[in-house]
Amino acid sequence: MGNRNLVKPNGTKDFLTEMAGKVELEIKPGNQFDLYEGGYPKSGTLRYDKGKAFLRIERLMGKPIADHGEAAVAMNEELVLTIIDRDTLILEDPRGFDKRPIRLERVAQPSGNLERN
Repeated sequence: MGNRNLVKPNGTKDFLTEMAGKVELEIKPGNQFDLYEGGYPKSGTLRYDKGKAFLRIERLMGKPIADHGEAAVAMNEELVLTIIDRDTLILEDPRGFDKRPIRLERVAQPSGNLERN
């Protein structure tokens, strides 16, 4: 879990900026994930390569990306997770509304052993 700590143009925060900045990631068995970011639920598949994980968003708000139009398909690049340690990840979204990397901290232990395929 992390937060982009967004602020309104006048420098204040409120419920909406807090929710828009909230980032939650759940990595699930079978190389699946659920991501809540920018106020929207997203889900998809992930793959591992050279010490990083790459997340491909396949569904946005419960619908396939293609249902959101050609622009959504064109903008849908893989997100990159860099593993810092057992409890810390850095998430980068090259086409996201906020391109700054965000630090995610583990808030719960997995219920079982997760294997990397």
